[in-house]
Parts: sequence; C-alpha cells; structure tokens
Amino acid sequence: MKFFRDLFRNPTPQEIAARELNDAKRALLQAQSGYEYAKRMADYNTDRVRRLTVYLADAA
Repeated sequence: MKFFRDLFRNPTPQEIAARELNDAKRALLQAQSGYEYAKRMADYNTDRVRRLTVYLADAA
C-alpha cells in the first residue's frame, strides 16, 4: 500500500535535486566521451596531414 501512496505523492526538493544531479552526471560522462572521441579524431587527422605533407614534399 505504501508503494501506491509514494507513487502519487509529490517528490521532495531533495529528491528532485538528487535526480537532477544524477542526470547531470550522466550528461557529463556523455560529453566527456564525445570530447575524447573528437580529440582523438583531430589528432589522427593532424598526424595524417603531417605525414602526407612530408610524403609529397619528399616526392617533389
């Protein structure tokens, strides 16, 4: 019976803040993963441009 009562009651400000904090932590982890991927892709392409530039300079 307590379950049904809890289901329909308004959450406390602390419960709302705890949920929001959890959501913020998940969003931060997603953003950090995206940043790491983008950083590595940028590093990969920078190295690729450098390698191809040297190759073309040596071939000329």
